Amino acid sequence: MTEEEIKAAFGKRLRRLRLRSLSTQAGLAEQTGISEEYLSKIERGLASPSFAVMGKLAERLGVSLDALFRFSPEGTSDGDLDPASLLELAFDNLSLGLFLSNPDGRFLAVNTALARMFGYESAAQFRGSVTDIPHDIYLDPMQRGRILDELPRDGRLRSHIVSFRRLDGGMIRARMHIGMVCVRDTGILYGAVERLSDQDLAEPPAEYSNLVSKQFLKETHHRIKNNLNMLCSYLNLRMSEEDCAPCLREAIVSLRAAARVHEVLYTSQSVSTARLDSYLDRLTEALRESSIARTDIAVRLECQCAELPWESLSVVGMVVTELFVNAAKHAFPDDFGDEPEVVIRCFEGENVRRVEVEDNGVGLPHDIDPASAETIGFSVMRAMAEQIGADLWFFTSTGTKAVLDF
Repeated sequence: MTEEEIKAAFGKRLRRLRLRSLSTQAGLAEQTGISEEYLSKIERGLASPSFAVMGKLAERLGVSLDALFRFSPEGTSDGDLDPASLLELAFDNLSLGLFLSNPDGRFLAVNTALARMFGYESAAQFRGSVTDIPHDIYLDPMQRGRILDELPRDGRLRSHIVSFRRLDGGMIRARMHIGMVCVRDTGILYGAVERLSDQDLAEPPAEYSNLVSKQFLKETHHRIKNNLNMLCSYLNLRMSEEDCAPCLREAIVSLRAAARVHEVLYTSQSVSTARLDSYLDRLTEALRESSIARTDIAVRLECQCAELPWESLSVVGMVVTELFVNAAKHAFPDDFGDEPEVVIRCFEGENVRRVEVEDNGVGLPHDIDPASAETIGFSVMRAMAEQIGADLWFFTSTGTKAVLDF
């Protein structure tokens, strides 16, 4: 055999051994410390590896060094791959980003193309780093939930335009094709992700524009409907009071609090989340301007929270509004000596977000237990907190402090 024939035969033998071991070029190159480009040249018969490189290749492939030189006669095979191995190799070597995941938000499998699209060196690194799909890679974590809600369970694919977050913090605009099948009563999601070209981004298909508009309107109407239902229940409770004029003024304050949610959402980059600090800043401004508020009450905002879904924003707004109104009505009697002040704080820890509303007033009456009090205000706040699974506590010493954890 000539030198060129030996290199070609060695390359074919190496490729067969790599495929039989279910290794990709990228994976074997990484394990042996050589470049993927150099390994590709070896397999195509365009390069001759040193004995040191051959030793590393044999070790990683689990064969002896001489096994690399057991060339098969032309036209024969030294071991066919089973269909499952071929499928796995095809999965990992396609240039299209592919994935399998569960509905809970973990990847079951990804291929190298998808990992590199997101800025990771390997599929294994991508799977190990992304443990919560909606929050780790979606710019809008709520979008994945909306996609799954509308997904048929019979394997049919649906296409969506999604904004993803790369490892380096950059954004990917991509078209994701996703479907779901049930295996032993367990839902398995499968699909492909293709990055949109500049032309795709500049000229989105008309059917996609229509879909986005319809989806946006659907979500907007859904939010407004829920907020109006919530406010109708609130008004029904207030109407049971004997003197309706003050309660209606308070209801107007609550309506403005709900309006601030929609105002912040439609000025936000996301249609489903908004920053809590921006919302509370606008809410406190509205509270200062409301007729129910006393002009001598100083309102201070200290907020470090990130974005919240609109459902949580609505609840936080209603609770903060109720607490502020209560403070304005009861915490500062006419003979109150200090400067009246209400402080609104928000921050987030590892597993919890907290909103605090604290005043320096006279505190709660000793005969009132906020956890069981049947007054309208406390009933409304407990019901609001329950909507998002939040805990609501009250503390009183020099003033009253309410804490909402969710």
